Amino acid sequence: MAEASSKEKEEKTNISEYLESPKKRKKNFVIIALAGCVDPRLAKVIESFVKRKYPALMVVRPKDEEEFLRYSTRKISLVIIHDQFLPIEHSMELIKGLKSERRKDVVPVLFFTEHQEDLIKTYSESLAAFQEVDDFCVYSKLNQSQILEQIKQGIDNKNRRRSRRYKVDVPSNMYSLRHDSKMDGRFIDLSVHGGLIKLSGSIDMKCDDQIKVSLPRTTEYSRQYGEFIRLSARVRRVYIGGDILAFSFENLSDEKHDELANYVLGVIKQQI
Repeated sequence: MAEASSKEKEEKTNISEYLESPKKRKKNFVIIALAGCVDPRLAKVIESFVKRKYPALMVVRPKDEEEFLRYSTRKISLVIIHDQFLPIEHSMELIKGLKSERRKDVVPVLFFTEHQEDLIKTYSESLAAFQEVDDFCVYSKLNQSQILEQIKQGIDNKNRRRSRRYKVDVPSNMYSLRHDSKMDGRFIDLSVHGGLIKLSGSIDMKCDDQIKVSLPRTTEYSRQYGEFIRLSARVRRVYIGGDILAFSFENLSDEKHDELANYVLGVIKQQI
């Protein structure tokens, strides 16, 4: 009996120590995906710089797409990717897939390129909605200090939106789950993660209220699925007049997120 009692005390002590001990924080990663044409010494310099400057970060250097995808499930502080790590269109699709999968996180990307115009053109066709957090580096025209400074800026800039907002004027409506009521309005600001809606009148809304908002489909092809794209969202701010709400999109299916991203991309092209 005494032996059993002693064992129970030891188990309770171990459990108590486990509960009281600080939980291990998940490591943040910097992914360096450079093409074979890049001088391997540069990759080593970048890796050494990140490890020295940011000892809490893990640095990984995937050799191919399979390894890149494996690392992309981790918490990411910066992706450094050469636009020829894969064929450029494939590289863009890889990054677009990463941002779509991790749409609740800020995932900044620094592209290495030697062909600035080609990079910008290809990026604009598929990723322009995310340009708030991304940058590029024509590395062959910079010295090591300048390259490392861009990497530092990419890691240090914590105050970025996940995606850029665009001024729009799009008819819409909002349905409030709490009030079980609908009100007409117009989007005046939009991104792939949220926006602003100006309502036709004021309503008693609170932060964290769940809402549904609707975007009008713009092409005959898409209208076969209904006149509007209906999206779930959550109120993040109510402006003092009560008629403008800031919201973030939530619980979107992959199909809805892709449709929203394509919609915002269409807005960007119109504004350009």
